[in-house]
Amino acid sequence: MDNKIIGYILAGIGLILIVLSSTKGQEFVPLPFSTPIILGAGALFVIAGIFLMTGFGSKKKKREVPIYEGKGKKRKIVGYQTEKK
Repeated sequence: MDNKIIGYILAGIGLILIVLSSTKGQEFVPLPFSTPIILGAGALFVIAGIFLMTGFGSKKKKREVPIYEGKGKKRKIVGYQTEKK
């Protein structure tokens, strides 16, 4: 599964928890935990979702490409350079 999709799901769950922790939200769904715990959990879910959506911390792979010298069959590899994907 793509990290962005998981990020959207986590952020959505976090927003739902934040709404449920409000007084109007508790009128519709009584929750077994106290309000600060649910609010904190919702905030953590939103932060984790944003972290995954933005791709923060993901490393782009670099690949090495040869540097040639000469032409035709007489080409020789003289070095390598990195190229971002």
